[in-house]
Amino acid sequence: MSYDMWFWKQSDDCSHSPDEVVEGIVEKQIVLSGVESLDLEQVKLRFKEFFPGLESNLYQTESCYFNLDLYPPYGFQVISTPPGTQEVIDALNQIIDLAGECGCALYDPQAG
Repeated sequence: MSYDMWFWKQSDDCSHSPDEVVEGIVEKQIVLSGVESLDLEQVKLRFKEFFPGLESNLYQTESCYFNLDLYPPYGFQVISTPPGTQEVIDALNQIIDLAGECGCALYDPQAG
């Protein structure tokens, strides 16, 4: 079982539901008003700074893993170990902080 989070940058007037935004990001050809493009190469570089062991968009330790999926140009998804240990919770909080630095909104499908 895994845990996933979605991130994107949006303007204050974005009126789309998170599910609509995720669908638009995945479909790529759908451009939604209020969803802004991201410098995903910069995002990836910041991930490598936060998580030096990140290779080929995969980070793994003995009790924690996550995969960084980029959906140019609008967003990214992180699929990780469920937050059952402090190491995983700390990693997920770092990811949320990193995304916040980039001005990204967080969508946690598990929480709605």
